[in-house]
Amino acid sequence: MDVLDMTECVAQQLQQLELDGLIVYDSFYKETVLVIAPLLCVICDNPRASQLLNHLGGSAKKFCRFCMADRDTTPCSVCEERTRDISLQQIQEIQSQRTEKAKSDKSTEVGLRDVPNSLLHILADLFK
Repeated sequence: MDVLDMTECVAQQLQQLELDGLIVYDSFYKETVLVIAPLLCVICDNPRASQLLNHLGGSAKKFCRFCMADRDTTPCSVCEERTRDISLQQIQEIQSQRTEKAKSDKSTEVGLRDVPNSLLHILADLFK
């Protein structure tokens, strides 16, 4: 099973824990308490981090998952930051292409995959 196959369920649970919390019984205080658990960190290797962010990794023209560095011209130190909003906009641009070839070309150009990923909205800002 691919990690992205589980993203919708995991994303819903993470959002529920952060926004609504979970009522549990505390045996020390002998009462119910509300536990709120925001996601602060995700630890994974580079290939998995790229996959979780819909990034193509080193094979893309825009190879860096942190910024918009171009393989041919621009070093990372002077590039525009790759943000969640930019990534979502570029994924929409990929989806709007009419042919599979155009989608593939656009995907390589921007360095992102057009695959369903519910975690992208949650994780994009954590990998900075």
